[in-house]
Amino acid sequence: MTLSFTLKHSFPKLTENDLLHLEAALSEKFDYPALPQDYKQFLLANNGGYVSHGDIDIIESGYRFEDEEEWERMKKVYFETPLFWVRDNNRPVQPAIVMFCGFWRETTMKVEQLNKWQKELGEIIAANEYSKHDFNVLPDKLISIGQCGDIQAGDLLCISLAEEDYGSIYYYYNMWYYPAKFHGTYYADKEQAILKKYGLTDPTQIDKRTALGKQIEEELRRVPFVKVADSFTDFLENLTTVNHGQSKI
Repeated sequence: MTLSFTLKHSFPKLTENDLLHLEAALSEKFDYPALPQDYKQFLLANNGGYVSHGDIDIIESGYRFEDEEEWERMKKVYFETPLFWVRDNNRPVQPAIVMFCGFWRETTMKVEQLNKWQKELGEIIAANEYSKHDFNVLPDKLISIGQCGDIQAGDLLCISLAEEDYGSIYYYYNMWYYPAKFHGTYYADKEQAILKKYGLTDPTQIDKRTALGKQIEEELRRVPFVKVADSFTDFLENLTTVNHGQSKI
């Protein structure tokens, strides 16, 4: 698997045995099935890391806010979404991928060998405990595998492990619920389409005591998760690296 970017400050390299331990932990903690093969191959080759080009380059370069020309020359790795994003200057943009989570196996890896960036790198088990258990963001069978937007954002990159869309990649914008002009009506339209499928007009009509009601509720929980690729391989192949100041449509 050839990447169009490099990764910085990854965790120590994984083995096939490490991956077995990862899948076992994900099954025990979250009832997740086996991971897609292309994603496992990625983890074997790249145990997480910060995307270069990306925020890590900007920070490590010593960027200062007064250096506008330098800021414009900095590159980021973007991906397309069905959302239409517009900043205040009316320039359409798309989100960037900041980092991919890695797997930290305490029995074989030594904490004292980590540099300061590795200590802040997202870890797959911890990231999913945070998003699923602590904040109840992740719906069933969606696993968080990375961070998007910028290095301080809570935007997620996820893989679906559900049977109906196994391996598909989803983007979660942390402020999706906040009314802003760059959303358009994407989320509202998606919710209405789900309700219409079941002959409903409002979420209050859902009978949460029934199996069907629980199914509808789970589908609605997926509304903020925007599909961006059919597989992890497709996602990687369609990433685009451009200057930060260049319009991305």
